[in-house]
Amino acid sequence: AASGPLRFVAMARYLATVAATVCVLGLAVMAKASCVDSPEGWVDSSRNACAKYVSSSWCTPEGGLGSEWSVSWGTFEDFRAHSHTAATACCGCGGGSTNTNQART
Repeated sequence: AASGPLRFVAMARYLATVAATVCVLGLAVMAKASCVDSPEGWVDSSRNACAKYVSSSWCTPEGGLGSEWSVSWGTFEDFRAHSHTAATACCGCGGGSTNTNQART
């Protein structure tokens, strides 16, 4: 184990690494938190909103078909409306819009 000044330097490097990691993770959380469904008020061709897709487990956060999506329904493309699917319009389904002008730490 380091002692004296070397111990101080090692601790300073460790704390700098932790601070950088927290900063990066904080930005990722801020970006996700600032996501908005876009276009605002989007509904699919059957009038289902983003909230329905998420609460019904019809989609995954990565934009895939969710555990409760029935393959007999087809794909998200079959419900495209206003040039969007749930995967492009809904934050909870991997889409939406984020504000990338967040303050940096």
